[in-house]
Amino acid sequence: MVLPDSVSGLRVPVFWRHDYLVTTATRLARPEDHTAALDVWRRANTARDKTPGPERIARVQAKLAAPAALVVVAERAGKLVGMALAEPGRDRDGAGEVLPGLCHISMVFVCPDHWGNRVGQLLLDAVSEQAVRQGHTLLQLWTGEGNQRALRLYDRAGFQPSGRTGVLGTGERIIHLTRLARKNTPKDQTEPRSSSGRDAEAATCSIRRPTGT
Repeated sequence: MVLPDSVSGLRVPVFWRHDYLVTTATRLARPEDHTAALDVWRRANTARDKTPGPERIARVQAKLAAPAALVVVAERAGKLVGMALAEPGRDRDGAGEVLPGLCHISMVFVCPDHWGNRVGQLLLDAVSEQAVRQGHTLLQLWTGEGNQRALRLYDRAGFQPSGRTGVLGTGERIIHLTRLARKNTPKDQTEPRSSSGRDAEAATCSIRRPTGT
């Protein structure tokens, strides 16, 4: 389904999913969504005992407002319950020039109250759709090596390990995953999925310059 964007006048695809008689829709974020998206990020981190401080909050605010940011949000019952942020991929893990066709996913977060409803899957589908519209052909991300919930989510979404690994400043080991960007088919948008699994509430690493290879 495609709806007009009230801000830009562009036609924005909106993907729907029905869970327990509640509809989940994903769409491009508007500037007025940034505060709610930041709150989703903060709540998800706090639920994982990673309460963000002022410096981290300021960094994420800046990333959301960046001109090149691709921000997608998920809504249920009129409430923003998930957010994802992607940006043009750069050489040397973010330190180099923009690599044409590469889209880097740096954030996927879901409100704790909505973990387990496959909101993360919808967000990834929407990011992929928008990445194709922007001319990207490949999606990439980094995630924790031990984050099994995130790895299951990315496996369902078609991501595969590239063979690269790294280590964050905290000592956490991370792995690099990629998949081709593609538009979603009607089947992708409407196919029922079991809700027995749980979404990764904070699946990606927003730091793009890990140590290691």
